[in-house]
Amino acid sequence: MSEETGAKIIIYNVPGRTASYVHPDTLISLSQDKNIIGLKQAVDFRIGEKYHEDTLRVIRETKNNDFTVLSGEDGFFIDMLEMGGTGLITATGNIPEASKIFVDLYKAFQAGEFQKCDDLQDAARDYVEATFCRKNPIPLGTMFNSPLFQPMTSVKDTARGDEAVARIMKLINEKATSLLKYHK
Repeated sequence: MSEETGAKIIIYNVPGRTASYVHPDTLISLSQDKNIIGLKQAVDFRIGEKYHEDTLRVIRETKNNDFTVLSGEDGFFIDMLEMGGTGLITATGNIPEASKIFVDLYKAFQAGEFQKCDDLQDAARDYVEATFCRKNPIPLGTMFNSPLFQPMTSVKDTARGDEAVARIMKLINEKATSLLKYHK
């Protein structure tokens, strides 16, 4: 695909959606292709977790290539930055208030304000939990009052869906007020 299209490519390593894990050897090899510019690492890469060493290896062995490793786990953005990753591809960032938190977190990290980073990651928690209270993008459909198409279903039609919708609406009313315009 790289040769045929010349398009810039970011590899998505998201085994929770694909039931397939891209091995570090493969990622390191692909990082040498000038059109493959990065990796969205959506696995548990925190210290002590299954994919921590793999993620560190990819970051270390691709740092001299034109290749970036990005967090695909909204709740662990700070962890990725601490490991040497460079950013975040985020679902939660669709919420403007959450996006601002992530931008501020990145800036605080760059400035060496690590306590502020921890505080900001904590501040993002409610947004992340709401975004992932069901399989993404289903909760975003509720947040933006947007239709979903099969095989997806609305949050309210899931087990204990009324409770989940109530939590989402509480977040919108209290913290994500920019989304109120979708619920008039």
